[in-house]
Amino acid sequence: MSVIHLPLEDYETRIENGRTIHVCTMRQILTHTIGMDSKGTYTRYGVKYYKPYRNYFNTYVGTYPWPMLEEAGYAAHGEIHKRDGKQDTTDYYLTRKGLDWLGAELGIVIRDAR
Repeated sequence: MSVIHLPLEDYETRIENGRTIHVCTMRQILTHTIGMDSKGTYTRYGVKYYKPYRNYFNTYVGTYPWPMLEEAGYAAHGEIHKRDGKQDTTDYYLTRKGLDWLGAELGIVIRDAR
């Protein structure tokens, strides 16, 4: 498997059928997963840290980017919830390896979730 890198932006803007559409990138999905989109980092001795208050993202089974992250060992998922006539859902979360990878990509140290 090739090395996975985060895009530089949280959102990608596209024009489809004459409409402007803003799409979340993997960067935004993963920072949202650990709550980093609503809570900032702190600095000690010149090093930036982040302590997640959560580590989960509920979505349909197999939704991008989760299968790729699972294959790399960066993510896993919990129980799959069967829904009559609808797509199954689950909570994805980042493994310790995934938190370390995400921290390296963002240039910070990510501690374990509370």
